[in-house]
Amino acid sequence: SSSLPSSSSSSSSPSSPSPLSPEQNKKTTTKSTGSTAVLYHHAFLSILSLIYFQAFVSYYLQYPGLNSTFGVEPVNMKNINIFGAEIFPNSSSQKSDNLNEMVDMIKLNTMEMDVDTFCEMVAFVGGLLSLVCASGLVQHGLLFFILVILYYFLTAISGVFYSFQWDILLLETGFLTALCYAPWLTLRLHSSSSSQNHDHQQHHLLSSSSTKLGTHPIRLLLFKLMFMSGVVKIQSNCPTWSNLTALEYHFATQCLPSPLSWHVHQMHPFILRLGVAITFIIEIPVAFLLVSPIRSWRIVGAYMQILLQMLIIVTGNYNFF
Repeated sequence: SSSLPSSSSSSSSPSSPSPLSPEQNKKTTTKSTGSTAVLYHHAFLSILSLIYFQAFVSYYLQYPGLNSTFGVEPVNMKNINIFGAEIFPNSSSQKSDNLNEMVDMIKLNTMEMDVDTFCEMVAFVGGLLSLVCASGLVQHGLLFFILVILYYFLTAISGVFYSFQWDILLLETGFLTALCYAPWLTLRLHSSSSSQNHDHQQHHLLSSSSTKLGTHPIRLLLFKLMFMSGVVKIQSNCPTWSNLTALEYHFATQCLPSPLSWHVHQMHPFILRLGVAITFIIEIPVAFLLVSPIRSWRIVGAYMQILLQMLIIVTGNYNFF
């Protein structure tokens, strides 16, 4: 009888959660980290695919005026010989001519379409495949390789309008993503999971579907971009950079100033020169934080690069440079 009140009281009182053991805490943390990593992985692949989609659509819309047969700079199929001209500089011109004849034969005789239709078809197919990647239906590494090949073909034949550093950067990013970051053992990554087993499976796919290099090549690419952006300013021997006066002219002389550009141009010269100095700091020494082995340092470096890019975006229009 003495045990009844105790039993009754224990059944009526809410049960307090039992503390987790260190092993359970570790498993919970690993599960959360794995799910977050898969989410970020999926987001990166989808966003990069959307950028490729934008690039292909932009090419498709601008092709008639820029690179068509009647455009400003018609496409030159001979530019496909960039492989023979640069990688094998001693190759004969006869071989290049033969290659051009072969390409012309394939596109005109076998496929029975003119140059303009062929280029527009390549851009359309590239945009369609980009949407497939962005939707998450298929994000296989081979599909990213195909996007890189299609966009490289378009940039190689399209002359000066597609020879800027961001076209090259897009190709480099796509190639490294296909090689080191996109899944190869599965067609796609799942951004959400419903069970522990599924979480474990996705974490396994995340670690095994790409090479062991992971994000390191992409970080090195970002480091190279920012570091070279700063070094090239110094190597140019331009007095506006060496005297820290570049921003006193930049906002008024850039191709397409934004409404905010005029107001920034009115700032005191000391502030503008301080801005040039900060630009050098972010682009050269801070760039090393991006490849630091310490995660907190990489985060600081990333935030500073994002800040610089946001300031560039709001003070200029870089649709064409």
